Amino acid sequence: MPILDIIVTHYNESVDVYRKFFEMLDLQRGIDFSDIHVIVVNDGEENFIPDEILSNRPYTIEQHCIQKAGISAARNRGIELATAEWISFSDCDDLYTTIYSLKLVLDVLKKRETSCNYDMFWTKFCAEDSDGNGGIKLIMRGLNLVFIHGKYYRRTFIVDNNITFPEELEFNEDSCFNAIANTYWDYKRTAEIKATIPIYTWCYRPGSLTATASNLDKALRGSYDRNKIVCETFKRRMPYDRQCAMIARAVFDAYYILNVADMTPARAEMLKDFKEWYKQNKQYFWDCDKAYMREIKAFSAKQYKAGIMEE
Repeated sequence: MPILDIIVTHYNESVDVYRKFFEMLDLQRGIDFSDIHVIVVNDGEENFIPDEILSNRPYTIEQHCIQKAGISAARNRGIELATAEWISFSDCDDLYTTIYSLKLVLDVLKKRETSCNYDMFWTKFCAEDSDGNGGIKLIMRGLNLVFIHGKYYRRTFIVDNNITFPEELEFNEDSCFNAIANTYWDYKRTAEIKATIPIYTWCYRPGSLTATASNLDKALRGSYDRNKIVCETFKRRMPYDRQCAMIARAVFDAYYILNVADMTPARAEMLKDFKEWYKQNKQYFWDCDKAYMREIKAFSAKQYKAGIMEE
């Protein structure tokens, strides 16, 4: 029985892109490959990876196809198929950073006398981004709830609490997944897997997400809808002060989202929706701790000024 199921989603990435992921996985040293099991889920029945790419690997791989439904549906299918004690999520265009990445992870996961006390482990990982001049810059990430990468979740914790990726979101589905999981886990049951260098690299792909104005509208709507889902989860799961804090953050984020650029029809529709949502939640906003409100307002402004939401 494997210790770790690695759920890998694939849509239309080229052979040259996803071959690197599996080749780096082949190179992992100091591990028993029977401890890992790779579940490839193709988002679209016509987008399967050729068998010759997946065959003759030192670890077992099973490949499944779903009708085109988005990355959230593919990841949810992976959760349904998983049987190992631990699961992780990878994109097939990413890479394990070193040949010892999985050794560092499995050495921790296999120590049952200690790992049984945890529901999630996290590692430092590296995120690539554009430097604005046609090159790549590297950003080191720690415990970051925006990304699912570099995290290892106890499968029964995810399944028993019915934590899934929201299939209605095109963007920010991973941060929504983590935010919902955050309402269930006890931080005493989360821990870092120490490493001197990042274990995983999230690779940048030109043209993804906000590369075009049309995608920007979708991305901004995704951020807004993600916040609404998380707010509703907080109202069900968290103490009142945490509910107020989450809703205040959503309000400030919406303010900057709706002022990020010229108003488009899509953003006008979002503004109309926000006004109705705010009417239902304004008491939570005004009940939020004023010092915390100042902090999150400054944080939202910093994000905007840093260009995170710019075209």
